[in-house]
Amino acid sequence: MMMPRFTSITATTLAGLLAGSGALQVACSKPAAQAPAKGGSALADLESSGRPKPILPLNYNRDVRPILSDKCFQCHGPDDKKRDSGLRLDQFAAATRPNANSGHTPIVPGKPEASEAWKRILSHDEDEMMPPTKSGKSLTDAQKDILKRWMAEGAKYEAHWAFVPVAEQKVPKVAEAAWPKNAVDAFILARLESEGVAHSPEADKAQLLRRVTLDLAGLPPTPEEVAAFLADASPDAYEKQVDRLLASPHYGEHMAMGWMDIARYSDTDGFQSDRTRDMW
Repeated sequence: MMMPRFTSITATTLAGLLAGSGALQVACSKPAAQAPAKGGSALADLESSGRPKPILPLNYNRDVRPILSDKCFQCHGPDDKKRDSGLRLDQFAAATRPNANSGHTPIVPGKPEASEAWKRILSHDEDEMMPPTKSGKSLTDAQKDILKRWMAEGAKYEAHWAFVPVAEQKVPKVAEAAWPKNAVDAFILARLESEGVAHSPEADKAQLLRRVTLDLAGLPPTPEEVAAFLADASPDAYEKQVDRLLASPHYGEHMAMGWMDIARYSDTDGFQSDRTRDMW
């Protein structure tokens, strides 16, 4: 049987969550709690209550590393042949000690205002601003806020996620405590609430079957499959559909397509030299 904690989301939703997707579509497989009255919402109730909107803890690998990697590491990263001004920002020790050339400390943990990197980020002087104009790169206000908050919180670095041991995560508390049906829902809702976004309304059964069938088999459900699902009033009707799809050959075919594309699978060499290939 499908593991219970995954029964309220589709495969696409889970993939989006693990990939850090900013836009999450939530589809519950079981009846949702009573929707707010027309004209109101859980988000509006949260805002009108005066309670602060939840803020998720910053994660270096998820929130900070992508910004530094895209905007800074080309000139201030691990490649010593391309490193500018002897400044290295990809390591805590190098980024938090005075620079040998300028004497300034790039990042002062807990004190963004004292950090030379933050001063350069705020500068409008083309000779000092970072990233420099000639790089063609710039920081959005949201990215600046993340970097400032990260410095203020101690500028904690982490190893690449592939080298970080898996650890159990504490399930976050959410304002709309009655909505989550499992721990995954709680993580999704916490992110939505932190972004000030209300969750989507529950989909009907036909939409749920279409979503999960496209997710797992890459094909829409047949009319017969839809009719059978709509007629199934059992509590685990959705889980049975997931199990059926996972046992289908179409699931394996759909999952393999991405890897075949990456491997540039083809039965022939193409237009100019159309010879048979035996990549399989």
